[in-house]
Amino acid sequence: MPAPVFRPATAADLIAFYGRPPPASVRALVAILDGRPVGVAGIKYERGADGGKLLVAFSDMGPELRAYPVAVMRAARRTMALLRGRPVIALASPAEPNAPAFLARLGFVHAASTAEGEIYRLGDTAGSASTPVNEVSHDHSTEA
Repeated sequence: MPAPVFRPATAADLIAFYGRPPPASVRALVAILDGRPVGVAGIKYERGADGGKLLVAFSDMGPELRAYPVAVMRAARRTMALLRGRPVIALASPAEPNAPAFLARLGFVHAASTAEGEIYRLGDTAGSASTPVNEVSHDHSTEA
């Protein structure tokens, strides 16, 4: 089977992957395998506790994408390039046991524990991530 192709995600890709229209804005890559989306990874803005904007990294993989760990890591590094040096946070989903190690390989460090999972950060997240990015609307179902 050929390896997945990773490319910038469109709103149609996100609808095909998640099964619903995207209600939030993101910039993401989509993994295409056998002509259909099997994974999405990107960045999105969320409102922080202080009312400011936080840049949040996320990813969701279908089971068929797990057979390509090297391609997934390469795509994750491409996704990180979307940040252009801006600080970002990520939630290591408890449903994804490899998330902490995966985030660490990308340079994230543990920042806090919450009921939803472990929070990781990359760069100085004390400031605002207000630099605009090209965005596609999307709502993700899980974090990194």
